[in-house]
Amino acid sequence: MRGRQRPGLLPWRNGALPFRCWRKVVTAVQGVALALLVESFGRDVLWLWVRHRPPRNAIAMNTSVTAKPTR
Repeated sequence: MRGRQRPGLLPWRNGALPFRCWRKVVTAVQGVALALLVESFGRDVLWLWVRHRPPRNAIAMNTSVTAKPTR
């Protein structure tokens, strides 16, 4: 169904719209905002990843928590 609109669900939305430059401006601004959001989130994740250190006694903690055999 490539290139065709689905009939039935709000068919009035299938009409043609007049050209407006404002749509392009809004789309560009939203694209920039999304890029900045992704960059900010990525920077925070990278900062946390680089500075992540397991606790010094992590190995001891992992070995001390063992399941007891059941009878």
